[in-house]
Amino acid sequence: MSSLFFSEYAEGSSNHKYLEIFNPTQAEISLADYAFPNASNGADVEGAHDYWNTFSDGASIAAGGTYLITHPDADASIVELADQTHRFLSNGDDGYALVRGSETDYVVLDRLGDFGADPGSGWDVAGVSNGTQNHTLVRKSTHVQGNSDWTAARGTTTNDSEWVVLAQDAFLEGVAEATPGRHGLSTLFFSEYAEGSSNNKYLEIFNPTQAAISLADYAFPNASNGADVEGAHDYWNTFSDGASIAAGGTYLITHPDADASIVELADQTHRYLSNGDDGYALVRGSETDYVVLDRLGDFGADPGSGWDVAGVTNGTQNHTLERKATVFTGNADWDASRGTTADDSEWVVLINDAFLTADADPAASPGSFESTAATPVVIPAAASEDDAAPEVTENTLISLIQGSADTSPHVDEVHRIEGVVTAIHPEMDGFYVQEETSDSDGNAATSEGLFVYDRNDLFSGAVGDLVQVTGTVAEYTSSSANFTSDSSEVQNSLTQLTSITTVTVLSSGADLPPLTNLTLPAADMAAFEALEGMRVSVDAVDQPLVVTNNYTVGRYSQVGLSGVGRLFQYTEQNAPDVDGYTAYLSELERGVIWLDDASTENNPATSIHARGGQPLSAANTLRTGDTINSVSGVLDQRNEGYRVQTTEPANFQASNGRPSPIVDDQASLTLAGFNVLNFWNGDGAGGGFPTERGARDIETYNQQLSKLVPAIVGLNADVFALQELENDGYEELSAIDSLVDALNAASDSAVYAYV
Repeated sequence: MSSLFFSEYAEGSSNHKYLEIFNPTQAEISLADYAFPNASNGADVEGAHDYWNTFSDGASIAAGGTYLITHPDADASIVELADQTHRFLSNGDDGYALVRGSETDYVVLDRLGDFGADPGSGWDVAGVSNGTQNHTLVRKSTHVQGNSDWTAARGTTTNDSEWVVLAQDAFLEGVAEATPGRHGLSTLFFSEYAEGSSNNKYLEIFNPTQAAISLADYAFPNASNGADVEGAHDYWNTFSDGASIAAGGTYLITHPDADASIVELADQTHRYLSNGDDGYALVRGSETDYVVLDRLGDFGADPGSGWDVAGVTNGTQNHTLERKATVFTGNADWDASRGTTADDSEWVVLINDAFLTADADPAASPGSFESTAATPVVIPAAASEDDAAPEVTENTLISLIQGSADTSPHVDEVHRIEGVVTAIHPEMDGFYVQEETSDSDGNAATSEGLFVYDRNDLFSGAVGDLVQVTGTVAEYTSSSANFTSDSSEVQNSLTQLTSITTVTVLSSGADLPPLTNLTLPAADMAAFEALEGMRVSVDAVDQPLVVTNNYTVGRYSQVGLSGVGRLFQYTEQNAPDVDGYTAYLSELERGVIWLDDASTENNPATSIHARGGQPLSAANTLRTGDTINSVSGVLDQRNEGYRVQTTEPANFQASNGRPSPIVDDQASLTLAGFNVLNFWNGDGAGGGFPTERGARDIETYNQQLSKLVPAIVGLNADVFALQELENDGYEELSAIDSLVDALNAASDSAVYAYV
């Protein structure tokens, strides 16, 4: 393996950004003569960095370890993993390099972006437009070195790219592949293999991630006694329907006629396991288009009796192989994986029938594997049938799982719940379940609702389905700035069911549980926790709810609401007083809530909500001080705090109109500066897209124009000084000419001209 390389990157919402660097070698590497220079929004000098960024004094990366650089204001769950913080991480169009040498003389080891022209919003990666903006990138586990050719590394399709493109806040949303600080823990790999006497054969696969992984799009093809076609499999072997591997768990494939003590541990049986010279691969994809994650043998010529492993002749025949605990990812290069000595091999070669031999040293343990680089929950090494997780045969009330405290008393336990599906939110990778009214425990302090994190889409039913769901109780934590105070931060912990193993629909069309009322301000924060995951209707005491935060309406389509009237700084209405200020903040905390649209989309083109019966738009904006009597949905807790998740439009009333303009009978001239935000018009005739800095297509251009024109006309200024306008002259079809034509078309007469 070569030297260090970038293994993960996130350009998340807010400041949730990080760079991860991986050391694939078997030795610790000092970062004293390494750096990560960057160019911001395109290099000032083509091919050269703008800023020289060094690593912290004394920094190093352990063998097989990572080094995580995060924004200092990223989510606490990211920062706590950081080895170093760096405030100026990428906004999508900032190129980074990993280099070795000095500022004036260095070698580029890897790139994320380049030191060329500004790409606009970001670089396309794996066929995903603006893949470096609002996305998380994870290096494929099949790549074990850097690439100084960014164009080649990013590729044009999912097949030729070295990167996998994930959602913007993949790590915060619990996506298994996003693992800052733990590169290589993103894919399954072979952890044990036995070619024993008689039919005592098995393959073991390990899941090093923190989430269950469905095997629906995985397979273990093989070539028998050498491939019929060099490099191709002979047989396509799939996993059992519905198969998955729990977080930190294993999946054991055995010969059906193996010793009973092996078969009883099996997740699946397969008659045609290796005789020593049969190559297997663990792959993801379809039979005609897949990525190899790991190998045991290869799809080449027949090796004879078997392949040598770790210097042991015919190591794959009449032996048991166990992956070293220091290995934490698969290896598509079988020659590199098997090695030539005990030191450079990824495998430990054990005796024939090591699992069946009581005094074998070390002992084999099918159905159990532990990697020192992961934090798995595994069956103990002395595996037996009694050690396996017991089958869950009884339901647990959701109220017992929720408990009366901020977090569940049953975290990390496997439970089965039964209830009515009250909301399905695909963009949140899950759905809400609430107990039937008849099963309520009658305790106002314990919630009857629960979020089910179902990223593998095991549930495909509808709202109103009565379901049984089996999974692991967990707390999804998140944090963000509190909109009631500039200095405080909200720490959230949403109780959920994750690592789902089964979802059974018992019936359909059930009545939804009635809405539970939550009136603001609540008596205490426990009143919110007691309704987490339940259907609620939120209102205020003797007044409507008031819009107090509209900053995120355009970014996330979420609205901050107050049940204690419009919010003001304490000293705007009161004399300074420490006790009074503390009480004021307490009332604010109990008196505010978010209205969310159950979507993770950033900068949506439209909002589901309305004002005065008309959809929100640039001409009908939601103003602070606007009101609504109540909002309904499911009470959720994440990001900025408690929120009502709903896909039903809310209709706000205009309650805070703009003040009447001042009447001035004196002649005056109004001057305005206006940033048109990279207004490029292509060739002026509907083509010429994407542009160098502006719109990527005619639809985006028209959308930009539809917002610019009413904004400029609405100012009613006499003279405008425009910024970020394409400098393509003043002829017909130029950017300024197109903008002026659009302004005049929106006006009663031709009143605009450019000079």
